[in-house]
Amino acid sequence: MNTIFNITKNLNKSITVNEWVLSIRLLGKVGFIILKNRDGDLQIVVKDPKLLNDIKAITIESCISVTGVANENKVARNGFEIIAEEINPYAISEAIPIDTSEKIDSNLSTRLNYRYLDIRNLEKAATFKLISKISFYVYEYFQEKGFILKSCI
Repeated sequence: MNTIFNITKNLNKSITVNEWVLSIRLLGKVGFIILKNRDGDLQIVVKDPKLLNDIKAITIESCISVTGVANENKVARNGFEIIAEEINPYAISEAIPIDTSEKIDSNLSTRLNYRYLDIRNLEKAATFKLISKISFYVYEYFQEKGFILKSCI
């Protein structure tokens, strides 16, 4: 399976990626889809007229599969992009109550109610990863000192 960070090993080859849609921009005869996962994001370029029409039905946070040729492009995100040859949606998302791209602010109570969506933001995910690591090492330290964890189970 290809992920965002092993695409550079497959430049100038046809590959398939399966990721979440972060944003879609249609600019006349070309379209751009930004895909994301917990590791980063990736630019997809859509030039085929049929695919351009098909992506109009795809929404933010939808899960899609894209097959195409991975090319190096210095102006693209991460220095590479995929020129789409085939796009298959796995699941089309309904409108979500928060903007995971951070372009529109949501109030705190809404963000907390939908934190499973909010964590898809890379900066927020990094915070949770850090907290998880700190918690693990604190737990490990106290285990080595002979403390017993009192669980709520």
